[in-house]
Amino acid sequence: MPLNPNGKIDKPALPFPDTAQAASLASKPVETTSSTIKGNPTEETMQDIWASMLPNAPNPIPLDESFFDLGGHSILATRLIFEIRKIFVVNAPLGLVFDQPTIQGLAAEVDALRNVDLGLTYKSTDSSRPTTAPGIDDAKKSTMALVEYGQDYVNLLPSLRDSYPVLAADFASGPLTIFLTGATGFLGAFVLRDLLSRQNEVKKVICLVRASDVDQGTCRLREGSTVRGVWDEQWIRSHKLEIVTGDLSQELFGLGHDQWTRVAREADIVLHNGALVRNLFLIGSYRDSDNWFPQVHWVYPYEKLRSANVLATLTAVELASTAKQKALVFISSTSAIDTEHYVQLSDSLLQGQNDYKGVPESDDLEGARATLKTGYGQTKWVSEKLLFEAGKRGLRGYIVRPRIRRG
Repeated sequence: MPLNPNGKIDKPALPFPDTAQAASLASKPVETTSSTIKGNPTEETMQDIWASMLPNAPNPIPLDESFFDLGGHSILATRLIFEIRKIFVVNAPLGLVFDQPTIQGLAAEVDALRNVDLGLTYKSTDSSRPTTAPGIDDAKKSTMALVEYGQDYVNLLPSLRDSYPVLAADFASGPLTIFLTGATGFLGAFVLRDLLSRQNEVKKVICLVRASDVDQGTCRLREGSTVRGVWDEQWIRSHKLEIVTGDLSQELFGLGHDQWTRVAREADIVLHNGALVRNLFLIGSYRDSDNWFPQVHWVYPYEKLRSANVLATLTAVELASTAKQKALVFISSTSAIDTEHYVQLSDSLLQGQNDYKGVPESDDLEGARATLKTGYGQTKWVSEKLLFEAGKRGLRGYIVRPRIRRG
């Protein structure tokens, strides 16, 4: 309790009770769900750990709610794993929270790890919960077969259409409607602000946000942009910003057929900035006079990122070609060319007598077909290669590999 200088309770400093939440809880019948079942000792300890690091965590924390939907991010995820290692004395892998982002799933994994250390087979004491602990031994996962990214590109080529129509003759003759993915991320927040600042060129932005409903999606987008100092409530009031809920890894982005069809008819450009990047955490940085380069540790392999990063790119291509032909802008990464081949190529171009200041746009990326080390970079390589081929078949658009500028 907060105290004043006299040692008494400082009543004005007490947080105001969330009456709306209290009223809502009081009006709802008690349901026996996985979020209201009393947790076992491991789950209760996990709740305490989450409560100590999540900002504005609900009380109690539901057992089936995602760590990331409650405000967690990649840096907090890394802290969480270190806490789990320390408190439970298990060698939890860094990617565990991404495999099992709920308290229920994490607790099951921790119990399995502890029992494995003791030479025991894990058995759940609750018949309503899974009796297996998936994710402990990736080699035993039949659902996650290893994929060689260069070959996967070849395998996915038949997913493209034989040809893509040209853009309409009056394309860009007036304000455009943009379908944007990844707006809740760091770069996405600034992309959204930039688009909506172009009042004469942009009519509307439709943002795909992963959330249970539009209200929650709006809150996620507002909070992410507000933290970065780029939010403007006028976007909502003027109806220039629309939020639709979905998921990059799902068919049709999880929009459903009717919503997909409506967006396909309304949008003029698909700006695909979204990708699964929870597989990294910051370990340092370096900078030159103009640019800041974060150094990150990549956890997830290609197979785990394939749906959200590669198949989602194919979904974006299909959306760009449904109902009416649209331009496609794909936000990639220099991770797609993070190989010794391109380091040497860049050095030679910079030192030579030519107009290039780096890897030329005409490069076919074959210098990174088999030597990329990170799953994230591999997914960006496959996505770019698929877009190169789609471009040869008529798809119009751009690939952008951004660098982060810090003042």
